[in-house]
Amino acid sequence: MGAERRRAARVSCRLPVRLKGQGNPCLATTLDLSRVGARIAVPRLELGLGAEADTQTIARTVNGRVGPISVADLHFQVLGALVRKGMRLVRIAVPMDEVLHIELGFEFRSPITDEEATFLGLDLPGMVNVPDDVASEPDPEAPLCVYLCPSGTTNEIVPLLAPVISWSENDLVLRVADRRRLPFVPEGRDLGGHFEAVTEAYGSRTQILVAHGVHPIWFGPAVVQAIDRPTADGGFDIWLGFQAEQGPGRRLRAWAQHGGSDPAIVEAVELAPAD
Repeated sequence: MGAERRRAARVSCRLPVRLKGQGNPCLATTLDLSRVGARIAVPRLELGLGAEADTQTIARTVNGRVGPISVADLHFQVLGALVRKGMRLVRIAVPMDEVLHIELGFEFRSPITDEEATFLGLDLPGMVNVPDDVASEPDPEAPLCVYLCPSGTTNEIVPLLAPVISWSENDLVLRVADRRRLPFVPEGRDLGGHFEAVTEAYGSRTQILVAHGVHPIWFGPAVVQAIDRPTADGGFDIWLGFQAEQGPGRRLRAWAQHGGSDPAIVEAVELAPAD
């Protein structure tokens, strides 16, 4: 059995939040909370964004209003500033089916204490054990990978090849372990800057090739939904989403059912009708 590491369990909750970053405070709502972080829904109107705002505009606005470091007053309508947490931005997400909010993920600079959890009216679990392979650095030789195609016709941006660390019917998650592979993302840019640079280079709606080694499995459109920074070493994850019934799910299921290791299996999958 592999090694395990500690991770904070999350609790779904809807608490009002007053979020203070680099600009004027904005009002938001928690989606879930753990001892060490929170996922927060921020109304686009609070950031001065309309439903038509593209991902580059959203990233620039988050950079300006929230920034990499911010402060949140949790349940402020009742508690005021009693539970105030310093936070680091670790996730920006623009869900495909949500036009009223964006989702931001934060890591607390100090964990929520038992006393703070009581004030919030929450029973927050402590840390739980998870298998190390759930969060471990992926093998760069992993057989399942994605080529992210650049937008436009510029020759300055090359396709990005990255391993797939998880997939489902509706999304794929890619791991970019070394930021230096993306020279158009300047050193020192925060997470909002990463989101903006990636969507400028590859488009918020892009084309991807899912491959098993050198054998293609699926080619088609995808949407850049989120950027995560799961570790502090400069790497980050890119979440890609698909329109209903238009993603690679069916072919990936066939790939997985046949072991995901034999190129001949992938060749058989290629002969199946397109999704």
